[in-house]
Amino acid sequence: MNKSMITICFAMCGAIALADTARIGAYVIDAVTQKPVPGIKVSASFSNDNGWKAWTESAPIYHDEQLTDANGFCEFKGKTNIGKCGCGVDKQGTKYYAGAGRGFQFSSKDLFGTWQPDNLVATIRLTRVEHPIPLWVKRVGCLDRIRSEAGHWNGTNMVFRYDLIKGDYLPPDGKGEMTDVVVESMITHLAVTNVYRQTKFFYDITNVISFPGEGNGVVPIFATFGDGIRLRVAHTNDYEQTIVMKCGMRKDVDGPNVFGKYYSESNPERCYCFRIRSRHDANGNLVKAYYGKIYGDFMISGTLENGSNVEFLYYLNPTSLDRNLEWDMKNNLCPNPGKLSILSP
Repeated sequence: MNKSMITICFAMCGAIALADTARIGAYVIDAVTQKPVPGIKVSASFSNDNGWKAWTESAPIYHDEQLTDANGFCEFKGKTNIGKCGCGVDKQGTKYYAGAGRGFQFSSKDLFGTWQPDNLVATIRLTRVEHPIPLWVKRVGCLDRIRSEAGHWNGTNMVFRYDLIKGDYLPPDGKGEMTDVVVESMITHLAVTNVYRQTKFFYDITNVISFPGEGNGVVPIFATFGDGIRLRVAHTNDYEQTIVMKCGMRKDVDGPNVFGKYYSESNPERCYCFRIRSRHDANGNLVKAYYGKIYGDFMISGTLENGSNVEFLYYLNPTSLDRNLEWDMKNNLCPNPGKLSILSP
């Protein structure tokens, strides 16, 4: 075998070995000081598609773990036949919360089958653990009750009243005692369309969410689940007493879906801090109030047949005038919190 053929063979073997390889890096910094954080364990995952085998077995995911160096940097390498990978940081003991992960989607390879570019770096900002405390954490939703009997549903309107401290609806839907949140929903019929001999109803459901009482309400913020702690301390003012959110079925006039398109104004990246049961003295000073936060928005949905459904996950500090909302993620003061799957502090 001549020298050129040997060179070609080595090149082919190298290409096979490198095929589907992806390389990414991570740079970890403190979210406040912006300084690099050494000695942090960062995990990376590389996804794959196993084609027809997906019917019988899960596609393989290649994992790689590295510690950041003195400059807060580390690198990863793995196999992905769909060019999809990402990295992130789990909770780091008592110092930092989990860091926002970063995903990459590649679309091209070099001659050796390595995904390009191969020098991408994710910057991960870690938020510090400061003053975590026990909180009341509960998920609220009326899917677990008979919808036709909930909220005084009359075919067009329904009203829910909720006691956040007791963690229950007010009668007749529950055993709550004081109204902290009111959800009023009204259905508006927009049109009836016959398409391909099928009848399609279009409608809006308007949900008015209010916090009764002077000084009570919500302050909206935007933050993703991977942002560590999304809301640490409640605001002192600027509370909105009422918000309006809609959902429903609209005719998709610009697209191919002539049957209509369901929509909801809920945004999972929208969170709120809230204040309830505010009391003021004769001089207008706040002398009593309870603070909390709602993660992942008020999730609005509904149908013409069953009316509206509003779900939300709330955290409540049971100590009056204490604005600390940093949950320790261990001690939930609510004895019946409902389905709490993925939570953050």
